[in-house]
Amino acid sequence: MSLSFALFGQEPSSTTYIGLGTGTMSFFGDVADQNKGYSPFLGRPGFHLTLSNPVTEYLTGGLEAMFGTTSANERMIGRNLNFQSEIRSGGLFIAYNFNHFLSEERFISPIFSVGFSGFEFLSKADLFDAQGRKYYYWDDGTIRSIDQFAPDSGEAEFLVRDYNYESDLRELDLDGLGDYPERAFAIPVGIGAEFKMGQYLNLNIHTRMYFTSTDYIDNVTSDSKGNRAGDSANDRLLYTGFVLRYGLHKKTELPENSIIDGELLANLSDRSDEDKDGVLDIIDRCPHTPEDVRVDANGCPIDEDNDGVPDYIDLELMSSDMAIVDANGVTLSDDDLEKRYKKFIGGSEMNIVSGTIESASIPKPVFTPRPGKKYMVQLGDTEEGISQDLASLLLSIPDVQTLINGDTVLYMVGDYDNLPDAVRRQLELSGLGIEGQVVSEDNGVLTDESKDARKIGRDIRAERDFEIPTELSDENVFWRVQVGAFRYKLSYNIFSSLDDIILIYGEDGLTRYFSGVYSARKDAETYRDILQNSGFNDAFIAAFRGGNRMNVIEAKGGNDNATSEELWKRPSPDAFDEDRIVYKIILAESDGSIEAKKLEQFREIGSVEQISTPEQTVYLTGRFTSLNDAQEQLKDLHSSGLEEAEVIGLFNGEIITLEEIESMKEN
Repeated sequence: MSLSFALFGQEPSSTTYIGLGTGTMSFFGDVADQNKGYSPFLGRPGFHLTLSNPVTEYLTGGLEAMFGTTSANERMIGRNLNFQSEIRSGGLFIAYNFNHFLSEERFISPIFSVGFSGFEFLSKADLFDAQGRKYYYWDDGTIRSIDQFAPDSGEAEFLVRDYNYESDLRELDLDGLGDYPERAFAIPVGIGAEFKMGQYLNLNIHTRMYFTSTDYIDNVTSDSKGNRAGDSANDRLLYTGFVLRYGLHKKTELPENSIIDGELLANLSDRSDEDKDGVLDIIDRCPHTPEDVRVDANGCPIDEDNDGVPDYIDLELMSSDMAIVDANGVTLSDDDLEKRYKKFIGGSEMNIVSGTIESASIPKPVFTPRPGKKYMVQLGDTEEGISQDLASLLLSIPDVQTLINGDTVLYMVGDYDNLPDAVRRQLELSGLGIEGQVVSEDNGVLTDESKDARKIGRDIRAERDFEIPTELSDENVFWRVQVGAFRYKLSYNIFSSLDDIILIYGEDGLTRYFSGVYSARKDAETYRDILQNSGFNDAFIAAFRGGNRMNVIEAKGGNDNATSEELWKRPSPDAFDEDRIVYKIILAESDGSIEAKKLEQFREIGSVEQISTPEQTVYLTGRFTSLNDAQEQLKDLHSSGLEEAEVIGLFNGEIITLEEIESMKEN
């Protein structure tokens, strides 16, 4: 449990607030390299209670009880670590609400806080499966029951982690750390905001970084042995969440024959109606109702069919009694319920996210995104592998795109200039059992358009000539080119010379890269030949129809180097032509003028290539087919005073790092 002081906007100095909240806890330490590559706000669940009271007009102190779970998993060649820890913390907290600078009548208050906490932790690892078999991580990316270097490794069975953290790390004493204390202190530093929901009700959203006094939470320290060794920095915890707080107040009772002063009279005669719904705020049970929405006597939006979805956003105004409806108020059929249940138990359900994105796609052969603001349907996102059936369904949609945000793959459909067209596409996909959310994209920023989309969707459904399909058409065959399938995700620099790229994480552990869609087989074959001649040796064509991946021979006659089913199941055996990899040496990079001494050294070298962009100028030399030859030349350059020089690689003329070349060879 965690105790802390908290500041939450301006409130009566005599009011004590009690709050209940939930959130997520993320770990920053040696395992998973300080949470690099993951969103800091995605973690394991946590809960907390608060008890606070204003100390001054701008400072609030209180107590907070917090408990939760944190975990981290690291998977790489030679180093495979995981842990989960139960956290219970308690401390004191003081916070500031900026009342010195902001209006007292505001609806939202920023928060800055700092405190002192004590906490305890219990860390365990997942080292064995349910049958007690130890996990051995092989260099090919699989988990097996016997070490890969053991004499009997040929008898090893494939294992799958059950994520049951059964092994107490302190008791295992893997690094000789001994019986270290599982209690420590932390300094929580946080920021957030509080929304005033009523006179005695507030909603607080916050994030706090706990700077702890221990490096033992993940059982990895600088004293750990071999490839388990970490750094000397202490572990940190990031807690992000919200809390709903209620003020414990006393009713004001007037004695008989009392005289009412002016301030009390003003409170009793308050006739304000903030949302202008015709119901005074003092009795309005649903404050902040949108403009022009019909409400009942309590100020709450009308819901004629009592399905839990107010009429103003209900796309099906008269649902039958006891009907189960979706977020738009539309009745779910038995097939819909079965599909959602199968998604739930199969673990393939995807969550909608929004935010700044970095696109992995460039113009496709048939579907070409346009610049400026556009509307799309976001089908979902995933950090985990998806099944072959789900991948085939996505790749059967001609205008599907993949966008990359860290380790998360976002699947998007469409490219529309206006919102109604995107809503029509959303409704069509919904009829096929593919749930999506309408978003807009402008200069790399995604915005949720659900609120306006629901209103437009209700009007579209009312159109007589609008029909929702119930299955994908199987009249046309669509063709794509699979560039390769790899055990490890590759840098997009390797594919930057391609016309487009679509990424699929498979549940089999392979990452596949596909081209855009072609309506004619001959076009796909031509593009496949171009890829193979460009160094992507294992590129092959794949056919899709009606949501399914087809055998290439069945799709439209002819033959290929293997059937689609065979090629789907294995990684690319010879994906890249290594003869196309060359090495150069970067002598210097400059965003302005360069020293005369260095220019003189460049003239002495002789063959120096200069590449200029608006941002910087890069100076390179040499062209080597062997990394050893390039490194020998690099030694000579270092000894001559060019200590900043370094070796880089090029594949099809695109600059890639030595780490990316190593990843290509490992695949």
